[in-house]
Amino acid sequence: MPHRQESKATPSTFHSAALVADRLLETIKSRLIARLTWYDFGWGLAIAAVFSVLLVSYKYQSIPIMRIGERSPIEVRAATEAIIEDLTATLGKRSEVVREIPAIFNYDATVLYSMQNLIQKLFAAGRAALTEYDAADQVAGKPRELQVEAAESSTRMEMEVSAKLKEEFGDSVSDDVLAIGFHHRFAAVLEGQMIDLLKTVMDQGVINNKESLLQPLREKNEIRIVNVTTGDDEKLDPNMRDVLQARQSLRKNQSKLAVADKSELPGLIRFLESLITPNVFFNQTETNKRRNEAADQVSNVVRYVPQGKVIVHAGELVTKDAMVELEALRRFQKPEELAGRFLGGWLICLVFMYIVWHYFAYHQKRHGKIRNHYLLIMLVLFLNLVTSRLATFVADLLHGRIADLVRSGRADFLHERLGLGVMLDSTVIYYTIPLAFGAILIALLVDVQFAILYTLFFAVLMGMATSSIPLVCYVLVGSFAAIYGIKQYKERSTIVKAGFAIGMVNIVTLLALDLFSGVYPSLPALGGNGLCGLISGITAAMIASLALPALESAFKITTDIKLLELSNLNTPILRQMAVAAPGTYHHSIAVGTLAEAAAEAIGANPLLVRVASYYHDIGKLKMAEYYVENQILSQNKHDKLTPHMSALIIANHVNAGLAMAKEIRLMPRISDMIPEHHGTRLMTYFYEKAKAAARKEDEVRPSDFRYPGPKPQSREAAIMMISDSVEAASRTLIDPTPTQIQGMIRRIIDAVVADGQLSECDITLKDLNSIELSMLRVISGAYHHRIEYPGYDFSKLKAESTAAKQSSQ
Repeated sequence: MPHRQESKATPSTFHSAALVADRLLETIKSRLIARLTWYDFGWGLAIAAVFSVLLVSYKYQSIPIMRIGERSPIEVRAATEAIIEDLTATLGKRSEVVREIPAIFNYDATVLYSMQNLIQKLFAAGRAALTEYDAADQVAGKPRELQVEAAESSTRMEMEVSAKLKEEFGDSVSDDVLAIGFHHRFAAVLEGQMIDLLKTVMDQGVINNKESLLQPLREKNEIRIVNVTTGDDEKLDPNMRDVLQARQSLRKNQSKLAVADKSELPGLIRFLESLITPNVFFNQTETNKRRNEAADQVSNVVRYVPQGKVIVHAGELVTKDAMVELEALRRFQKPEELAGRFLGGWLICLVFMYIVWHYFAYHQKRHGKIRNHYLLIMLVLFLNLVTSRLATFVADLLHGRIADLVRSGRADFLHERLGLGVMLDSTVIYYTIPLAFGAILIALLVDVQFAILYTLFFAVLMGMATSSIPLVCYVLVGSFAAIYGIKQYKERSTIVKAGFAIGMVNIVTLLALDLFSGVYPSLPALGGNGLCGLISGITAAMIASLALPALESAFKITTDIKLLELSNLNTPILRQMAVAAPGTYHHSIAVGTLAEAAAEAIGANPLLVRVASYYHDIGKLKMAEYYVENQILSQNKHDKLTPHMSALIIANHVNAGLAMAKEIRLMPRISDMIPEHHGTRLMTYFYEKAKAAARKEDEVRPSDFRYPGPKPQSREAAIMMISDSVEAASRTLIDPTPTQIQGMIRRIIDAVVADGQLSECDITLKDLNSIELSMLRVISGAYHHRIEYPGYDFSKLKAESTAAKQSSQ
């Protein structure tokens, strides 16, 4: 028999497992915790703990131990709403329901059948015996009519038959009954009358002891009886008798026995009385089962304790009801429950914080400064939570005060005339909280996509904090409306206008929530809800408007609204440029037009690149006359300078521009493009001029004629570099064709790529092709043809223009 070879772990197996484990750890490290440090991890744990504290810590309440009848040392208010079981009321309600469940009795129809069967057998046996003796007499030839002296007397015959019947039926058959039976020869008529009389008495039901077993009938005028044979369940006849009453009923109805000799009735009645036995029995098991089932169907009686309700005032006697509520609130404050809620909130916050980090690290690399945006989002979330928690705390206090006034009757006028009853629900007061301002800030400071993710998480946190599903819906709809609406406005002041739009959406949302829950609000309720929703929207927009400049400055973030402000050509720096350096001014405007079209073509930020183009050459204001675009009626000052000096002057406009950007507090996203739009490109004109003037070619170093950099770090900066060169080169074209324009653009792009200027940004060849086509359309539009007007020699004008350009160059 072959032996099975046991598998053994070889060194190669362990080596493979180790490789798999190493790869797994490397994947986790590179994908899950990429760019995270222990410092980041520690701060993340701490921030998540702060958020979790905001969710649960406010609910803790110290409730002193008190007894019923004692005076409370302090005023106790419900720190949170609670739904508690009123055990006494629950037991009372269950008792009422149990009393409504009838007692169950079993009706045994076989009892009457056995009685009927006994009578039928007795009479049948009697008739059979009489027939047997009559036949014997006839066989002997001695008919009774002619017999004078029978072999056996009638008495002897009756005795023998009686003995035989007693042997068969026992003591249940008395001598009186047998004598009456012989007298009537066990007639079927008498048999039927006896059975009918028994049915009359037994059909209504007979129990053993009516006084004890029918006690439920006095408490509730209904008892159910179940037929054990058929299983039918029906109401029990209240005229049901016990054994004694059944026997009395036999005597009352003895006239139904039609016998000629009335002296025979007592004997028959005594026989029937001996047969009477109970046929209805109390079913304790079934009764308890039905009552228990009914009791189980009774829901617990709960008592709603609204947040802020005064359970007991200071110095007030503690009542039984107050003690129930105090004990319930104390149970809700168990340390292990608070710890569990804290841990759950902490874990959820950690998950969200990791999602945020992963989102920026892998899906929003364009934001660049991950930690900067991460801290911004955490700060906005913290402010949103703190504001909401403080507002809910105030709302709960206000709700409790209003409820006390209404219950005491001191606010009946306000309650009845002004609809103050709407405010008795603290959730309604929650609807005044400016919940949407966080979504507005995130949409403006980060982007719309992340604002949606932020809204989802914030709605979850508010649901955890308030246990209110309608409030979650309110947060979602209002915040989504804010995110959508804020993109429609182009000035900072119009953020407040967005608040009115948010308020209107909030009003519709509240109405929809009421209708969905089956509530048809009254006119005062509609007014109260509408006011709450409007206040929420307006205050959210106002808070966002006030916080936006501070957050922009603190985190050095440029929003679209800030860009729109900077795009105003009437800003002081641009007005100064238009006067002192008009050529540079118009060049900047043209570069902005080219760059904006290119950004739209590749999905970059067109507003950012257009505004950055306006400011990219502000450094030329320091020595405007040294730049060719500003040398309109003067000679080129570089003709008298060495190439090295000219290169220093030209390159210096970058540093001067950065200094001026800092002076006017230009946002980093714009000021960063001032050096980046030149990168480390070579100033070819002065480099070639220096080479021509040098005795030896190796005396001129290219590094002396390069801009200081850095290279473009974003697609927008790359677009500006190309646009700047293309716009300058397009000025040299004379009546160009589209093919010539496209060739010029392509040569410039190829030169930029060949010089390695785009190696540090994530622009693609596809993007460059789209940029080329977009710039071709813009420049071709600028060089459109016009018809020749009589009296004007356009060829002469073109020649003069060409000569002027060549002279300036």
